[in-house]
Amino acid sequence: MYEKAAKAQIGDFVSGINVTIFAYGKTGSGKTFSMTGPETVTESLKNSFSDISESTQKLFGIIPRACIQIFEGINEYLKEGTQCKLTSSYCEVYMEKIYDLLTKDRKEITLKYLGGMYIMDKLTKRECMTPEEIFMVISEGTANKSTAFTAQNARSSRSHTILTIELEKTEISGTKTTSKLFLVDLAGSERVKIIFF
Repeated sequence: MYEKAAKAQIGDFVSGINVTIFAYGKTGSGKTFSMTGPETVTESLKNSFSDISESTQKLFGIIPRACIQIFEGINEYLKEGTQCKLTSSYCEVYMEKIYDLLTKDRKEITLKYLGGMYIMDKLTKRECMTPEEIFMVISEGTANKSTAFTAQNARSSRSHTILTIELEKTEISGTKTTSKLFLVDLAGSERVKIIFF
């Protein structure tokens, strides 16, 4: 699935193009499974991201595989002398409010319209220099994520989560390129109002 649905798009992001990949569907249809992997992967990323077994890596979904591919691409740019800076943020849209999942109190974020686009004001960004550091962002955010019972899946999240990865490249000539990758796990579609940015 990753080869067909995400690999080329992740390559575009590393090259400097903004990309969004999201999972949409009914509760229990496998959105989180597709984006992250089975529960063993989720628990590994949350509890032991620095020591993930090969058998668990084979079960990786889109997000962990994308993290690995991104740094493979960054390493190629570094060999050419291009400077790269990568940051990650993780937020949740729950009950029509936006929360920063990288703050212990899940700080509410204000959505502002500025320069023809919507921005999430003061959203925490973490600089990440390895895939494992993005996994740490996912781990911390997952621990703060809201979950609730639904009629179809008691463990399903009733919130949308957005992992945003931003890459800034500075070539030897001084030319700068910035691209953003939005990896979105939408809530179950039944009777859920979806907010698009």
